[in-house]
Amino acid sequence: MFYVSDFPNDTGGLAFPRAIYQSFTGVYLMEIMLAALFFLAQNESGSQSAIAEGVLMCVLIIITIGVQFVMRSSFNPLTYYLPVDAEEFSRLNVPASGKFAWAKTTISVLSLPGTTRDTEAVNNIRDMVFERYDNTMENTYMHPSIRDPKPIIWIAQDNLGIAANEVQRTQASGLNLAMSTEGAWFDEKNNIQIDGLPPDNVEMTGKNPVQSRF
Repeated sequence: MFYVSDFPNDTGGLAFPRAIYQSFTGVYLMEIMLAALFFLAQNESGSQSAIAEGVLMCVLIIITIGVQFVMRSSFNPLTYYLPVDAEEFSRLNVPASGKFAWAKTTISVLSLPGTTRDTEAVNNIRDMVFERYDNTMENTYMHPSIRDPKPIIWIAQDNLGIAANEVQRTQASGLNLAMSTEGAWFDEKNNIQIDGLPPDNVEMTGKNPVQSRF
């Protein structure tokens, strides 16, 4: 059983670098607090006893700032724009190395005693995993306007034929727009009745009408 959780807001891959840079906030707070504790530490005579450690923490803060600066200068050009050759990436183009030849010999769990073999189920799961991996690698960083299919404009049928006329005019205009009145209509009380899912949904099989005020 596979469970898939999709994030409702498409960040275009920008959530990962933001999370990485946000982690530096905790590092800075830790270093500043440790430096303050070292400078405030006193011995039995009341004099400061950890000045050297506090200075080292200040140096570490400077080093951390330098590391973050290097990371930003190195990876920011690739944050919003990917190299052209990245489009040709494929898991099949990874060169093989004899160093890892031992990995070619594996022991299948299905070949162990007391197990049953369902070759078709295993092949289906494997194909699903590889297909989802390929689609993810190909479309992950595309803008939703490019990656997602164009939605169908869904309007409700009416007794005056306005919706049908609008569909015909849209098709005759030559615009690359899809419009449908399937499964939606106005009743005698001017309420929209919906029978099923939107026309661009592949699961257009619902039979439970849903009322909504127009």
